[in-house]
Amino acid sequence: MPACFNMLLTRSKYRPAQTISGKDVDRCTIAIYKFTLADPNVTQLAQLGYVLVQATDQGYTFYTGVRADVSGEQLQAIKANIANLSRVWLVDWVDFRSNPGKYLHAYVLRNDYPQDDLADGVAAMLQRLPGMPFGVTWNGGIAITSGDYAHSRRTLAAYAANPDSFHPPERAADPVHPLNHFGALLRSQTPTQR
Repeated sequence: MPACFNMLLTRSKYRPAQTISGKDVDRCTIAIYKFTLADPNVTQLAQLGYVLVQATDQGYTFYTGVRADVSGEQLQAIKANIANLSRVWLVDWVDFRSNPGKYLHAYVLRNDYPQDDLADGVAAMLQRLPGMPFGVTWNGGIAITSGDYAHSRRTLAAYAANPDSFHPPERAADPVHPLNHFGALLRSQTPTQR
């Protein structure tokens, strides 16, 4: 997990150590994710003020929702941490939602999941899980665990080696298939929340 995302765990004194293992990050991420999806009381979507976009890897782009009620001090700290980073932006939530082509589709080399609404799914994840970074892969998938990111790198390499012969795995075997991650989020929202 990139260091600039650590401070986004708002409303908590917990700050992951720089040396935290990938397995620990995965366990924590999966626990938060499953708890949020499984808890029937978590129906309110967070009011977001910003989205942190980090497009520093060809295999995926990181996205993290920043709550609208983030303090001015925290917002300034986020801005200071990313000020000298290339291909990292703090984007206003309204601008992000109104320009999916600029902030989402521009980083998808080939969309292997055109039947799924990437913009709505990403918006739902950002609002449902503010402060938790996740990736949109080069082919329109969703990456949450280190295994998902590794899969994205492997599939990008396979695609680059022979674009005509590359086909994503079937949904059940595809760790980055969007519906494997945000299908439950979209089903849990009313049409007016989408």
